[in-house]
Amino acid sequence: MNEEELSGSEVLTKFLDQEEIFNFEGQRAIENLTKLFENLDSEDYKEQPFRYGSPIESFLQDNSGACQAIIEWIEKQMDRGCDHWKDNLSKQLIEDEDEDEE
Repeated sequence: MNEEELSGSEVLTKFLDQEEIFNFEGQRAIENLTKLFENLDSEDYKEQPFRYGSPIESFLQDNSGACQAIIEWIEKQMDRGCDHWKDNLSKQLIEDEDEDEE
């Protein structure tokens, strides 16, 4: 099954597994969310990273359930037709698979 046949949630799961994004606690939560956001939209989300010590950063570090809720929301949006996110993550999967073959 290629990436075009996968649902949005399947692409997201495959990306999270490939990038070993499993932990959403503490500083690792911010690092993992940032990595995901940068790959969802290669240009727009790289411009403004989390600010160290901002209230939202502190909240997300302290509340892994909030991070999981963000992941679930992204998954729902991808399944509802947010094709550019799905396409961007799929391209990342393809690039990583091509690098592995070399």
